[in-house]
Amino acid sequence: MRGPKGQVYTDNREQYGQDLGYSDVLAPCRVDNRGWFADSFQDAVIRGSVTRIRGARFTLYVPVTGCSGWDGTNHYLADAERVPRGSDEETHAEAIADAAATADRCAELEAEQARDHDIKYRAEQEIETEREAIQQARAAVHALAAELRDTPALPPTICSTITEAIKTWREQTRSSVARIRALNDNPYLIEE
Repeated sequence: MRGPKGQVYTDNREQYGQDLGYSDVLAPCRVDNRGWFADSFQDAVIRGSVTRIRGARFTLYVPVTGCSGWDGTNHYLADAERVPRGSDEETHAEAIADAAATADRCAELEAEQARDHDIKYRAEQEIETEREAIQQARAAVHALAAELRDTPALPPTICSTITEAIKTWREQTRSSVARIRALNDNPYLIEE
């Protein structure tokens, strides 16, 4: 399956070509990291690598990305470095370094997208939790109001306790509504 940027989704790094290794190993002068975090918890890392596909007239060095947190890889065939057959080792080494740098940049962009997706997902989950809290508070107030309608006069201490409980539920509801609005406006508040 192809992606919007010409990448091919694959099961593993060696599905298309021979795996040459990770970007930071292949081009240590140009790639100074061991991957990019894919979420705010720093659990998963997206890392670039390079595969080699040999053809009759040329060799392709393909940038590849993969994540430690999920299966599959992306082969960026459109960004592959092409080296004509019969080229010297220096040309191949330069093409490998270029492909490694491209793979690292692709990994960085994928990690940014993954972090954005993770933040938005977590914000949606918190919004849903706040909505459930609002529904529970409303249900509790309605149940209490129904009971009070059927009850004759109550002592003042019980009335004040009930009033305080209703005020607390109202404050919780206001707080939940404010949090929902804030997260809808800016999902990145989930990080605070």
